[in-house]
Amino acid sequence: MKWGRRGNPLRLPLDCRCKSDISRVLMQSRVLLHCSDTLTLAEDKSIRIFHFEVPPETQALALDLQYSPIHADDPESVRWVIQHSLDVYFCGNVPDEVYIRKSPEEKKEIFDWVFKNTRNYLFFAVFDPGGNFRGYWDRNHKEDPKRVVLFAGSRERGFIGGEISAGQWRLELEIHKIVTESCEFSLNVESVPVPETAPTPKRDYIPKEKTGGSGWFRGELHLHTNHSDGLRSLAEMAESARRTGLDFIALTDHNGTAGLVEISDDLPLTVIPGLEFTTFQGHATALGVWDYIPWTEEGIPRDPSELAEDVKRQGGLFCVAHANILGDPICPGCRWVDDRLQAASVDLLEVWHGEYEREAIGNIKNLLLWQALLREGYRVVAVAGGDLHDLFENQFKPDTAFTVVYAESDAREHLLEGLRRGHVYISSGPTVDLYIQGNEPPAHIGDEVELLEGSTYTLRLTAQNVGAGGYVRLFRGDNVLIEMPLSSTRDSRLAFRFLAEKEETYFRAEIYRYARPRDQLLALTNPVYVGTRPHVVFRIVDGSENPVEQDIEE
Repeated sequence: MKWGRRGNPLRLPLDCRCKSDISRVLMQSRVLLHCSDTLTLAEDKSIRIFHFEVPPETQALALDLQYSPIHADDPESVRWVIQHSLDVYFCGNVPDEVYIRKSPEEKKEIFDWVFKNTRNYLFFAVFDPGGNFRGYWDRNHKEDPKRVVLFAGSRERGFIGGEISAGQWRLELEIHKIVTESCEFSLNVESVPVPETAPTPKRDYIPKEKTGGSGWFRGELHLHTNHSDGLRSLAEMAESARRTGLDFIALTDHNGTAGLVEISDDLPLTVIPGLEFTTFQGHATALGVWDYIPWTEEGIPRDPSELAEDVKRQGGLFCVAHANILGDPICPGCRWVDDRLQAASVDLLEVWHGEYEREAIGNIKNLLLWQALLREGYRVVAVAGGDLHDLFENQFKPDTAFTVVYAESDAREHLLEGLRRGHVYISSGPTVDLYIQGNEPPAHIGDEVELLEGSTYTLRLTAQNVGAGGYVRLFRGDNVLIEMPLSSTRDSRLAFRFLAEKEETYFRAEIYRYARPRDQLLALTNPVYVGTRPHVVFRIVDGSENPVEQDIEE
């Protein structure tokens, strides 16, 4: 009897008991990379690159990352980094929430909550000899298995199965956060036999209903599955979204595309492919991309404007996510601080992130950021992002919003085009439309209309399902034009007449409900843009040389 390393019988198939077969199996278990080392605070937000050689005829790779400690055990050791993060988060544009005005008890409660969620974070990405992305390790939940086995038929979360090519592979260890004085890690890669796999469980889907053409479609643009740090499969998330009444979702797992293989026409609603760039200085979702886009090059974070260009080359959209969230140290890199990003590169901005009241400080700042971009002439489209990691039923609250898109159909290419053109409003419940009627066909949310200078036009707003205490705040450009109550029992239909002036402008609407400590935002629209063209007066001289003035539209 042959014995394994721990005294257990090495069981071989009956037809491969010869000496050569035994040698072949034993050779399949071979250490290709082992590194044990200590990380320090100086290596926070850095990348280590490892190369390992995979021999011919390797059938499977086992990859394992372990590190310790996970959490800091002394609040004083991380007090400075937590306090700095809180000072940045609470500063500035929301005076009633300024940290310095809170009582000592409130400050301690906030600090204790942040400390509880402050921890070290390590991830890794792996690439084959052809430079192809093969997976992203995001196993930071306590119950997650840390060992991954990659082979031709593997279905490991976050990893892409396929042939294990011989040659030099690359592994990039991403050190997203170190909060302790030191952090010990152990990284191992082995060639191993192909493990036995359970058959893929079949699910009973409710078929996706065909839509009757164009209309408004409600969806979620930011969610994660168990291919990154989400708790559920794509199928489970899609079914949950359908039960919630959504028409589409976008799959945006962290720094990886392994989950995209699960997108199919069998799912009960439209799924937009994508990923979330999870960088050291900000997060952004790429919507409408199928191919992996690396956020680093030779271990150095790439310019986010270059990432945006890569997204657009695939016909996708670049969306800055939760730009003003608390971020470090509890959500490393989540708050956007990378000033290399050009405003012109941004297609979409998450203005409403998660539960509005819980994330009120960040969301108020997001709204102010969007207003500033519009003021500077950047037509960035405002969207909502739930950043879901679990079923909709478990995470969505009444003040969580969806993104509502007008499109030719709920096909993903039509939804992406609707997003690109700004035919979008955000809502936690109300149905809204904002449009302009003049001497042209009506111009709706996201459209631009050119009117004859001096002509009159009508701005119309309709709102449904607003509820008690609702009111609308209507903007003309950067200024509040009017604020007035909306009906709680019937549809509200408002009309305002304007004279087309020389300068370009835009109109948009925000709908609120009176509440404390601040009024609750219920919905907001993207702008309807207005331009003008002048009267051009030609002087025509008739035979009597008397001038005749004639207005001609140019």
